[in-house]
Amino acid sequence: MKNQRNIIELENKIKKFFKSNKPKTVNNLIIYLEMTKEQFRSHQCIDDEYRDLLIGAEEMCEAWLIDNGLINTRSGTFTQFLLKHNHGYVDKQEDKDTTFKVTEIKISEV
Repeated sequence: MKNQRNIIELENKIKKFFKSNKPKTVNNLIIYLEMTKEQFRSHQCIDDEYRDLLIGAEEMCEAWLIDNGLINTRSGTFTQFLLKHNHGYVDKQEDKDTTFKVTEIKISEV
């Protein structure tokens, strides 16, 4: 029963965070939940309900960043930085074709 109460308390804190005026970043969420980054990550391993709540909250932060980056209410550069460092986004890697064809040129004796 204690675990269920903790889950309800966590869910209520997450709801309050998203109603607050704070920017919806993962770092602000972690601070609001009074956790460290390590605790936030380790709580995702406790059980399925904790994991689902925390991952869902993290995804809501990600969506908030994207939405605000798209409508220019937040710096696009900083939004990109946060998405890369907190949500695993990476720049598209271009595959460069480094192979080349060698054509043999024969020089005839004149």
